[in-house]
Parts: sequence; structure tokens; C-alpha cells
Amino acid sequence: MKILFIGNSHTFVHYVPLRVKHFLEEHGLDADVTMLSIPAVGLDYHLQLSQTYFNHNKTGEIMTYFTNDLNAVEEMIGWSVISVFDSALLISMCIYRMITYVNLKLTLYTLAPMILVGIYGFYMGNRMDKAFEARQAAFSRLNDEVQESVTAERVIKAFVQEEREYQKFV
Repeated sequence: MKILFIGNSHTFVHYVPLRVKHFLEEHGLDADVTMLSIPAVGLDYHLQLSQTYFNHNKTGEIMTYFTNDLNAVEEMIGWSVISVFDSALLISMCIYRMITYVNLKLTLYTLAPMILVGIYGFYMGNRMDKAFEARQAAFSRLNDEVQESVTAERVIKAFVQEEREYQKFV
């Protein structure tokens, strides 16, 4: 079994791939574990960035990168690889069986609508990309608002602005 870990400094510092390899070996499974991560790109890395970086990027946006984007990439890579492999294998086997056991001409007639399915899939993929970017931007704005509200909680209470802050979220 081959396992590729794509991670950040957390994966690197806590030896996650090595721990998984030892766990599998203890249960009698042989695994080739590879890690692709950038060590020390975490809090230490961001503390070394210039003030200009933080002036151009809001706190909510940075928090979104740390939390939400990492999960999105993980899901995309995990399910995409499985889905592409599964679809390619299934389609190629079906086409082979249709050509050999049915008829070449009938197979071509059957595959003609597949072009439309591909075009529709491309169109829907672009719509999903735009929706994902809009969701990420909204999540970033929400993180930024929460961070600002928590940081300025004493000021909000001092000027009796709780209701105004509450209305921002409703």
C-alpha cells in the first residue's frame, strides 16, 4: 500500500506519516509512506512576514486560509482521484464490452450524447468554482467580522453598541 501525505508544518512536526506507518506495520500491513509538506510554515512563518502582508490581507482571510482552504483542498484531492479513476475504468470497460458484444455502430450512437454530458459537466464545474469562491469570500468576511468584534468587545460594550453588532450578523 502506498500513502502520500500532503500537509503543513503540523503534519511534519508531529510525525503523522511515520506514526501511520508504525500503526499499519503493527497490524501486519506493509506501507510505503511519503510526505509532501513544507516544514515550519505555520505560526512561526507568519510571524516573520512583514506588516505590509497583514495590511493587505484581512485577519478573516488569513484564518480562512488556515482552516477552510486546507479542508477544501484535502477533500478535492481525495475524492477527485477516486472519482476520476473509477469513472475512467468504468467508461473504458463499458465501451469495450459494447464494441465487442453489441455493435460498433450502435456503440457510437450511444456515445454521442456523452459529448453533451461532457459540455454540461464543464459548464457546471465553472459554476461550482464561482460558487466556491463566493462562499470562501463570505466565510473570510465572517471570520474578519468575528475577529474584529471579539477584539473590540470592550469598546462595543463601553459605547453600548451590542445591538448594532448583533444586527451585522442577522
